[in-house]
Amino acid sequence: IKELDIQIPIVGGDSFAGQEVVESNYSDNVIYVLPKISIKDSFKQKINALQGYENLQINIAAPLTYDATKIMLEAIKKANSLDKEKIKNELYNTSYLGESGSLIEFDEQGDLKNAEYEIKVIKNKKSFDYE
Repeated sequence: IKELDIQIPIVGGDSFAGQEVVESNYSDNVIYVLPKISIKDSFKQKINALQGYENLQINIAAPLTYDATKIMLEAIKKANSLDKEKIKNELYNTSYLGESGSLIEFDEQGDLKNAEYEIKVIKNKKSFDYE
């Protein structure tokens, strides 16, 4: 889009938070949305203690993926089945305080009850809160 000089707003998701995007020559004025989480030091230490991951920079995806995996495995275990409907029903009963720092629960539509997001904009190879 930038190379073709197309003048449209670019709006994206949390993948735009990566340093390689923020520091790109093409990212100026990009707006992106990401979940509002805090990455616990205990989680960083747990991951960095694994062999081969000592120097891994923990990003937003790590605790969210960890929590999603734990929640799904627990729902399968509670459903005692691989039946999609039974697993879905168990997910509605989820109440999990995860590594992403917030209580994870779902409403009757399956959406997160307590989802919080922040909106960022990239200017001069740095990310700022969008105002």
